[in-house]
Amino acid sequence: TTTSAVRNTFTNPIKANETLQAGESVVVRAGTYAEIINPENSGSSETERIRYVAYPGETVELTGGDDGDAVVAINFKDFISVDGFVVKQANPKGGSESFADIRIRGNWNEIENCTVVNTMSSIESFDAGIREIGIQILSGEDNVIAGNRVEGVWFGVIVHNPSLRSAIRCNT
Repeated sequence: TTTSAVRNTFTNPIKANETLQAGESVVVRAGTYAEIINPENSGSSETERIRYVAYPGETVELTGGDDGDAVVAINFKDFISVDGFVVKQANPKGGSESFADIRIRGNWNEIENCTVVNTMSSIESFDAGIREIGIQILSGEDNVIAGNRVEGVWFGVIVHNPSLRSAIRCNT
């Protein structure tokens, strides 16, 4: 069992991005947040992860920021866990490019029990030149993508080289 500290329930994930340290968790209450998960710090080990958790039994929806980048962006951070969120990109990028709703660059990160939903129809996204990726590991080792549901995107889960020993299991 983990003895992580649980911070007060923040009114938004941005505050958690700025303040969480190794071994701490944030539990986000129900609502729709036009924000991203993009931690400034890394956890330090399996037992000292930084955890973002949707409050059990509540729907916590993240729609991203205005820049159209990933809604969950783990950029060169390690030992981050994200569990139970609904991710709906509200402002996808266009112009013949791919983007990911959840993007990982780092090691020992976990994305579990999340739902990724495309907010555009296939025809709209094709016409706009958008190739949406649900969950993408760009680089890193020992990441876990498990128990997630990805709906209506061009590519569900993509793992790029060099991404070693990542576990992709029980996603639909």
